[in-house]
Amino acid sequence: MVVHRRLPSLAFKRERYYHKAMNQIVVGSRVSSTDDGITLLDFDPKTGALSYHHAIGGVEMPTYQVWDEQKRILYSVAEEAKGMVHGLHFDEGLHSKTVFSAPSLGSGPCHLALSPDGKALAVSNYNNGVFTLIALEEGSLPNYSEQYEDSSVHIDRQESSHVHCCHFVDGSSSILVTDLGGDTIHYYRNELRLHDTIATPPGSGPRHLALSSDERYLFVSGELSNEVLVYQMGKSPTLIQQISTIPPGFGEENTVSAIALSGDGRFLYVANRGHDSITIFSVKEGWLSRLSWCFTERTPWDFALSGDERFIIVANTTSGSVTVYPRDGESGALGKLAHRISVDRPSCITLL
Repeated sequence: MVVHRRLPSLAFKRERYYHKAMNQIVVGSRVSSTDDGITLLDFDPKTGALSYHHAIGGVEMPTYQVWDEQKRILYSVAEEAKGMVHGLHFDEGLHSKTVFSAPSLGSGPCHLALSPDGKALAVSNYNNGVFTLIALEEGSLPNYSEQYEDSSVHIDRQESSHVHCCHFVDGSSSILVTDLGGDTIHYYRNELRLHDTIATPPGSGPRHLALSSDERYLFVSGELSNEVLVYQMGKSPTLIQQISTIPPGFGEENTVSAIALSGDGRFLYVANRGHDSITIFSVKEGWLSRLSWCFTERTPWDFALSGDERFIIVANTTSGSVTVYPRDGESGALGKLAHRISVDRPSCITLL
């Protein structure tokens, strides 16, 4: 007797191979819920090429996301007056369904951070200066919310507190929170039992953070002063360097956005909106030396290094594009544009 076994179709085998060969990227955008604001792109790690996979609508202003790899949940803000946080679960075929929704307890949430143990989500509410911690599992950090009331010297941007970023340190037990409006970094330690503050220079406007792997040095993007601030961490963090992200004599308006360290800690990258570039710094014992600039398209709001760090992927909001630039691991330099794809008002790049 001959037994006939049905083999998987060629199309199915090709699809499985395709997904193994490609990586996926999520792009968040500054668009309304009637538009598709969360876009999934396929990324070829060999060539840097991007291609459209599919997009998701229904979230108002999904300007920032964070990925929980273990649970396969993408958390996204809804940056609106009554802020929300949504969680989308993706199956292996990248089909999604909403499995989590919670108020951000503030207005205009613009940033999310997932604790390293995956048990807590920190939310930065920009409009009214509220820091919120959402416990995702029992036994994690507690639910917590605090509204800051501060201001600083920049009349238009620092009239009140504006929380812009949270960053977990000491595993999942401590959190750094930037207040752009108050020129302050709030430092919660020992599972929120201790609360200290780190002052930043007046008018600097601390936005985003990067921390060395040994947590000895903290790098802060000064959105309003167009600088990187370097702090030596410890019981009393100390400012040890301020260095500009733009060339001497550049007279046009500029604000700094995203910041990231290479995996080996040897290079720091910072995006400029106005100069429309990424500044490349070398790092040695926490000390920065400016190397060069890589020009992007208009208004680079966010960027991410690819998984193997051979490329940097940039969200250019005003140009409505996501662009890819090759990266040299030895020199830290970024090369010429490798690929470009159109996405409406992109503001966040997240690797799946």
